[in-house]
Amino acid sequence: MSNRPIETGNELNQFGFWSCWAQPLKPAKWAYGLFSEAFQEPLFNKVVFLRPPDDPEASVGRVFEQFERKGGGPSFFVTEDRAFLPLRSAVMARGLRPADKFVTLALTGSAPSSHSGTSVREIANNEVEVWTRAYLEAFYGEQTLLGTVLPCVAKSQARRSNRMLLAVRDREVAGVTALHVSHGYVGVYCLGTTPSMRGNGVASSLLAEARSVALKEGARVILQVFAQDGVESFYIQRGFSRAYSQDVLVRGGTDS
Repeated sequence: MSNRPIETGNELNQFGFWSCWAQPLKPAKWAYGLFSEAFQEPLFNKVVFLRPPDDPEASVGRVFEQFERKGGGPSFFVTEDRAFLPLRSAVMARGLRPADKFVTLALTGSAPSSHSGTSVREIANNEVEVWTRAYLEAFYGEQTLLGTVLPCVAKSQARRSNRMLLAVRDREVAGVTALHVSHGYVGVYCLGTTPSMRGNGVASSLLAEARSVALKEGARVILQVFAQDGVESFYIQRGFSRAYSQDVLVRGGTDS
């Protein structure tokens, strides 16, 4: 088990961005949470403790009480550090089990380079639907969730700390990402390339723009991936390294 400490600024950056997509919660001391009726994934219904709680059982109980009042159940993203072992045990005592790992990566090496033929720019207010459709195409390959995701993207676009970026290649929308600038970090979210444009360096061009923003802000570039998605090596090849990771504990996970 790692001894790398959780980075509070990064966690608050995450909650700052995703609070446009899910309801932010403060269920216990040193804990932050998200709750969503629209999105059932663990990412949108989670709790993270920034510090190990003094009384893990009581703290976990308060989390469950708050989620039960909302008609849902929490996932817990528990930092892989010995200090968080009592918290992990208290969560597992409630029947939750590991399902994945959530890995935080920081840009520590050479910045990715923009690729010739790909331009990156912030969207205009009338391009929220363009960005949303490109996001859905990149991540899902279809538009079923347009009505659910569009209000979240509109809310994100309206927040001054966010920058919604669009990549264009050969006059066609090629990819998207969202940047959230806060707490000394430029958080990279929703980074995706449309299927027809993959293999052309679109993601690298979007990451290069994130690095440019970070240099102007005097901030660090950071992002998160789920281990089971198998994309960590992609980012390591582009100058990122693992900062720390968290066990994703959910109802119905394994006993590993």
